[in-house]
Amino acid sequence: MADARGLLLALDTLTTEKSDDNTSELLDRVADLFFATSEAQTDADSAVFGDVMERIAYEVEVEVRAQLAKRLAPAEKAPENLILGLAKDDIAVARPILEQSPRLTDRDLVAFARSLGQDHLHAIASRDKLSSQVTDVIVERGDDRVLTQVARNSGAHFSFKGLEHLSDRAKSSEALLSALSSRSDIPENLIDDVKRNVSARLKDELLESNPELDSKQVDSLVNAQADSVDVESYKASNDKLLQLHEAGELKEYMLIYFARERRLAETVRCLALLTGLDDALVSRCLLKANISALGILCKANGFQNKTYSSLLQIRTATHRMNGRAIADAMRTYDTLTVEAARSAITQVKAHAASDAEPAPAASSA
Repeated sequence: MADARGLLLALDTLTTEKSDDNTSELLDRVADLFFATSEAQTDADSAVFGDVMERIAYEVEVEVRAQLAKRLAPAEKAPENLILGLAKDDIAVARPILEQSPRLTDRDLVAFARSLGQDHLHAIASRDKLSSQVTDVIVERGDDRVLTQVARNSGAHFSFKGLEHLSDRAKSSEALLSALSSRSDIPENLIDDVKRNVSARLKDELLESNPELDSKQVDSLVNAQADSVDVESYKASNDKLLQLHEAGELKEYMLIYFARERRLAETVRCLALLTGLDDALVSRCLLKANISALGILCKANGFQNKTYSSLLQIRTATHRMNGRAIADAMRTYDTLTVEAARSAITQVKAHAASDAEPAPAASSA
């Protein structure tokens, strides 16, 4: 196309006065022309546009290139060489390209997955579709955050070797374990491994939070929670509950239901989503011997008395709380104000995260 080739000749004239504003404006004009003429372009025309935009793009700030990347990312006919260059750029530039660009082949993605850093790997792991050829490399090189992202990706396909590696890594990552448990493509033998890992993680957590319990008591509790500590439960926790939360449809009454049904995995996940805290912190608050953290957490989020009472019922399985202890806890909850609880929640988080006893809200309780 004459217009495209003419841009190269006009480039020196248009950029005579060097300034970010002039160069950014020129880049916008070239991109506008590219999209306006894309249907009529040949491969050679697209390459010319790519050369022009690449020449200009690396004379401007990262933020300007990031805007260009967002425009080019979904384009079917985006200039190949420019796309490959942007994919290796700063993550602010590379992310939309790695997440969306249809110009990137499996060969490209494998090469990037082998050579780029964890942020770039995370972007690749977020693509709508991923072949097992690509996920094999992601699983081999990714950190826990990347592996959790790719395990949550329903459009990602895995080799058996890849799934085996994910299952093994999930032993040390609660988030990855939950994500992996939500998949429907796990072979039967690996499903058994995942179930064992979930049960073992729950057992370790209960023993850590409740040193007064012996191993046999915890085994009994875990076995009693069999319906909650399996793959189907984690599917509900990781998929359905998250979808309800994102749609604004996850309600307090659902938390009450899970607590009264003693469905521990769903209770923890629901409570975490409703409070905006991570699962591990919520689990510690729910199961710690000192109940002040749980009361503050519930009151800070405006939960009804019956919600707190239902959560206390879960604690009876591990803390042998009698009727008087529950009544005392409810009286304390009644006198605790929302304002006092919210002012204390930051301190409670810090104490719970370090396995220290949370500061009591005696002045308001």
